[in-house]
Amino acid sequence: MYRIMIIEDEFALADAIKRQIEGWGNEACLVKDFQNVMQKFTEFDPHLILIDIMLPFYNGYYWCTEIRKVSSVPVIFISSASDNMNIVMAINMGGDDFIAKPFDLNVLNAKIQAILRRTYDLAGKVPILEQNGAILNLNDMTLSYEEEKLELTNYEMIVLDLDGTLTNRDKVVTPRTKAALMKAQERGKKVVLASGRPTQGVMPLAKELRLDEYSGYILSFNGGRIINCKTGETVFARSLPVSANKKIIGLAEEHQVDIATYEGSRIISSNPESPYGKLESRINGMELWKPEDMKEYVNFEVPKFLMMEDGDYLAMVEPKVKAAMGKNFSIYRSDPFFLEVLPKGIDKAQSLERLLEVLGLTKEQMIACGDGYNDLTMIKYAGLGVAMENAVLPVRSAADYITASNNDDGVGLVVEKFMLA
Repeated sequence: MYRIMIIEDEFALADAIKRQIEGWGNEACLVKDFQNVMQKFTEFDPHLILIDIMLPFYNGYYWCTEIRKVSSVPVIFISSASDNMNIVMAINMGGDDFIAKPFDLNVLNAKIQAILRRTYDLAGKVPILEQNGAILNLNDMTLSYEEEKLELTNYEMIVLDLDGTLTNRDKVVTPRTKAALMKAQERGKKVVLASGRPTQGVMPLAKELRLDEYSGYILSFNGGRIINCKTGETVFARSLPVSANKKIIGLAEEHQVDIATYEGSRIISSNPESPYGKLESRINGMELWKPEDMKEYVNFEVPKFLMMEDGDYLAMVEPKVKAAMGKNFSIYRSDPFFLEVLPKGIDKAQSLERLLEVLGLTKEQMIACGDGYNDLTMIKYAGLGVAMENAVLPVRSAADYITASNNDDGVGLVVEKFMLA
């Protein structure tokens, strides 16, 4: 049974609407004190509101604006002022639909049922609590009082980039950061390691933080793989089409840059002597291996290719590779000297959206910390996007909060402030 609030000063019409709603098994409430609509709203906690534009004291636009400060409950305007200007105004002020008077009650009921079905069959109710003028919205975890609005989000998951974020300049997790993350996991918080690294390159840090014991997750290859550390299950995986491999390798040859991809526990490289390839090998603890003919050898699905060269030169190559590969691939630099080629739709944000769905969490319950270009999408997506002090400018600009650098316990400070306080 749904609760529907009717804000209409034409009482004969309001009574008729109330009877129609109750005839369909729902509960209806008529507002009669048009100076204290918000008080009635918090008491009744409706699933949907019907509101006229022309009302005593304050018009419907005013009350819709006040409601929107604390709730996303559906609002349908019902009014004889049905010119285009008023319809546009009603929607712009937060309304979800507009029904012009006079109307057939059966049509009104059909619209009500459609909005209720779309809203609550998928999303559930919108709980609102009120005490002495303070309004707590449990749906978006905000507390409102007069003109002030405070976010109270309970963060249940933290997503961490590795290099330049979780680990310091020596590629280790500082004691303070490790202690904070362990304490958060003991309280039931989820830790996700999200990296452009291959899965094997993330595993040592996952083991150090005991993600296998606390049901943490690894998001590797910039989102191309999601692994449940406790069960070893692959929650999500997407690879490049085999048919694209020769073209990608050919582009690297054409533009005279080194290229690498991954097979099991080794990195397949066109040039094992590349300093950037050696860096990738050292960071991930994986052997570098050069096949006799890379184009012919890589005839299987791979999660991504990595083009490697000096940053200034790679910046000129990037748009040419994008133009050649077209719109069905994701191509971007994760570091100045790394140009990644992945399947379309693979980035950290889109993969995290899939993981949140599996866990039954919302993005508002997630903190994401990062420093590099490939962290930008998840920083924008998260309920709290955190940039390290050492982050590149676009990440710092997009972040909700800037913490200390990776060398100064930046992640640990975030966990202490937002998850353990």
